[in-house]
Amino acid sequence: MSLAPWDSITGEASPFVQIFSALGIPGAAHLLNAVVITAAVSAINADTFGAGRMMFALARQGQAPAALGRTTARGVPIAAVLIMIGALAVGVVLNAVVPESAFAVVASLATFATVWVWLMILLAHLGMRRRMGREGAQADRFPVPLWPVGPWLAVAFIVGVIVLLAVFAATRIALLVGVVWLILLGAAWAIRRRA
Repeated sequence: MSLAPWDSITGEASPFVQIFSALGIPGAAHLLNAVVITAAVSAINADTFGAGRMMFALARQGQAPAALGRTTARGVPIAAVLIMIGALAVGVVLNAVVPESAFAVVASLATFATVWVWLMILLAHLGMRRRMGREGAQADRFPVPLWPVGPWLAVAFIVGVIVLLAVFAATRIALLVGVVWLILLGAAWAIRRRA
């Protein structure tokens, strides 16, 4: 806002491109596109590595299909990497089929995944503390600010975010896909447990 008044940002181009162009930097759009693409490729590389290693570790612990635990001669968990490439391909297809809402769909899916993971962490922590209390363990060795109100407030906040995903039409798809994904994971776990 110190470089350009808020009402001069038109939305026809990136605000950063507009500001750099107004400052007289030639090729600002190309420079910013290069930065954004480099950052995106870096993030994709890191996510592919992290998710691939996570699936590999889960497979080695017997919590994912054994095929995900196999590696190439150079130690690359190829099946897990191919799954990540498939997920990226789904993103490309979404962008081709519904370009106007692809970002909202992907962002809301990421939001659901993030809040669900944090909800599970919080509930696991509450369960652990309850068990520690029953077993007479010293819970105060790991003090939690605002215990026990703080964790429950965090749970309420996360549940509120999930409710907001259902309220807005643009993000409802994330809740739908997230719930279907959780049902599929639960069914796969139940089938594997019986086997």
